Amino acid sequence: MDYKNKKLMFSITNFLSYIAEGVGYCMLITYLISIGYTATQRSMMISFGALLSIFFQFLVGYLCDKNKTIRRYIIYSYIVYSIVVIVLYAYNTYNFYVHFVLVALNAVMFRINMGLLDSWVLESGEQCKTNYGSIRAFGSIGWVIGSWLAARVLDYLGYIYIGLVFTIIHVILIAINLKMDDVVKESQEKIDLKSVGKLFENKGYIYLILIMFGIFMMQTALDYTIVSKLDSLKATNSQISYYWMITGIVELPLFFYGGKAIKKFGAITLLVVSIISYGVRFLFYGLSVTVGQVLTISLLQATCFPIMQIVSKQLIDFESPASLKSSGQQVGLALYSSVSALIAPLITGVIEDAFSVNVALYVIGCFALFSLLFTCFYVREKKKQGLFN
Repeated sequence: MDYKNKKLMFSITNFLSYIAEGVGYCMLITYLISIGYTATQRSMMISFGALLSIFFQFLVGYLCDKNKTIRRYIIYSYIVYSIVVIVLYAYNTYNFYVHFVLVALNAVMFRINMGLLDSWVLESGEQCKTNYGSIRAFGSIGWVIGSWLAARVLDYLGYIYIGLVFTIIHVILIAINLKMDDVVKESQEKIDLKSVGKLFENKGYIYLILIMFGIFMMQTALDYTIVSKLDSLKATNSQISYYWMITGIVELPLFFYGGKAIKKFGAITLLVVSIISYGVRFLFYGLSVTVGQVLTISLLQATCFPIMQIVSKQLIDFESPASLKSSGQQVGLALYSSVSALIAPLITGVIEDAFSVNVALYVIGCFALFSLLFTCFYVREKKKQGLFN
């Protein structure tokens, strides 16, 4: 399959995958609130999912590199993920232990599915890697549609139909992905579990993990606290869906032109802009007193998530050995995404219940300083290696 066809198929896959994610994810917190779970209970469910994700992302990354395939595992993930979402939204009776397991499994499959899709694009040739941002932009378009569709399904049909819509999209994705080329691993080196340890022999990789951990503490907390913030301001289901739609739309320019922006301004400069934008965003969210203000502040998403996503994927790929590209991405996600997803909901849930959602926003926003500190360490390390001027 030539590059143009690859880009088209990956763009369609991202588009449909994120429609499904928007449908299955955007109303999850409101669903749990409607059943009667407190912020602390919701945080415990999500944090347990993050804990499980750490193990499964290590395992899936290792299996992809060992068996030199990604397509097989992403198709498996579609099937398992669909079953989890169907059961999650069908079981709408208050039962903490049942939802504890279901929400956790949902979080695991969300991270595995998105991580595998990113790895598939990044390992499908230099052109796909360079144009990752423009391919991922179709995911943002899909997210906008999915968040809108979730609100429509909820208003007209109810939560139980979310699982059905989610599964239909995944069936279509399986049919499309079976016609696509699998990755061709650059290295034919045999991989065992000890091989993964090579990632941590590289200081640059470790510093990147710490930088991204701080950013994902903010991003993960934001995904949950923003719904609590909007709920505290008496936002409607439609207004909550507008938040997700706005953040998806404003991401598009930098996803489409992120590759050119990196060449013009440099990856580190853009990373610093992203970190500062996150910190400012949390401060303003804490100060906001109307739904309109929250939605306006959400325009800062333009310089937050898309920059972070493009820069982090490319830098992690750069710091990973050729034989461990999938492991580099999945292990990285397990450490900076899943560990932050384990900690952030617990911190925000406890602070929110003990004080207020605004205090939780201020506290988590301080992680911008943490990421800026380790960005300085990363730059210093690269200068020692003669890679930065």
